[in-house]
Amino acid sequence: MFCSLYLSLILMNREDTLAVSLKKGSAGVKPENLTLPDTSGTWRAMEALYDSGKARAIGVSNFSSKKVEFLLKVARIVPAVNQVELHPVWQQPELHKFCQSKGIHLSVSLQF
Repeated sequence: MFCSLYLSLILMNREDTLAVSLKKGSAGVKPENLTLPDTSGTWRAMEALYDSGKARAIGVSNFSSKKVEFLLKVARIVPAVNQVELHPVWQQPELHKFCQSKGIHLSVSLQF
């Protein structure tokens, strides 16, 4: 019997792209001692998972239009989805229009 294992969807969360860490061997929290996250490197790794068949779709979570635009400049594969908070009080029509124009599905995540 053949068993295929894969993830249906992998999302890169915006909060993950905001984290900073100290460079190895550095002391003190100064700008020159901090490393910024590698959003494009993370996306390339996700693209490799997609190419290998281990992920059926890759996308982002809580990305603004500006963040998606940055990602699209380095991405080979367009995100399938952008999962964001969306409700009657915060409808985000501009983000919805932007994602539609890029072929990105806007998925709703509700915060309670």
